[in-house]
Amino acid sequence: MCIVPKGTGCFLSFATDWTGFCHQYPGIRSRVVTLDIHLIVPFFRELCFSWGVASSSEKCIVKLLQAPNDPDHKLNSDGNTSNAVVIIVGGAAESLNCRPNNYQLVLKRRKGFCRIALQTGTALVPVINFGELDLFDQPSNPPGSRLRTCQEWMKAKTGIAPPAFIGRGFFQYNYGLIPRRKPINTVIGAPIEVARVETPSAEQIEALHAKFCTALEDLFETHKSSYVENHENNLIHLRTADESCSKLSGAAEPVGEYSGGTNGCHG
Repeated sequence: MCIVPKGTGCFLSFATDWTGFCHQYPGIRSRVVTLDIHLIVPFFRELCFSWGVASSSEKCIVKLLQAPNDPDHKLNSDGNTSNAVVIIVGGAAESLNCRPNNYQLVLKRRKGFCRIALQTGTALVPVINFGELDLFDQPSNPPGSRLRTCQEWMKAKTGIAPPAFIGRGFFQYNYGLIPRRKPINTVIGAPIEVARVETPSAEQIEALHAKFCTALEDLFETHKSSYVENHENNLIHLRTADESCSKLSGAAEPVGEYSGGTNGCHG
């Protein structure tokens, strides 16, 4: 499952089962993956493991996808027989552009997940967390600005990009670190079936990536009127990490279903 945009909705829907994923998809175990650095910090790593979070390394992802489906296997003692690996495709770079109603996704050059899908014959499932961007705002940080330079330096050194979140406080709504009171709705698209190719070519990877982007855009266009304010002027924009992060308008570049969130999952 490939999720956009980056934020807390992924954790709520797929690590805590807050929205009832296990009841909607019986037999499937959702496994959110994250950077290794999150799994080495004392105490925090124990929390991650208790929620079923795993490493986002290729080796770990492949191992999860190729896990045995035998219901009697010791790894399936929880009653599930397969893993749904949950990947936040945009990663840390995407979090630096998170602002209300600003669906700019760092996806153009993110193709490793397509290669792994081809090598393992795993279906790709597009997922959008509507409302994710409305929880926090950020100060302006265009590429080249002092703030952005500092954030990118930290990302290069640690793998973690520190967004300058602006939320709300306990007794006022103008600033603070508490998320704003906004609903998150997780919409899960139809799976894109993938035939297994042991050594996929660059053309095959590119074709699958284009197919995924198209499915993601279609999913957004289908549901944005229900979950996005000023939806007529909002489109998904696929970009690279170093492109301008100023809010765009107009035509987007070309890029299934079950729908849920903190409000519920939908499909």
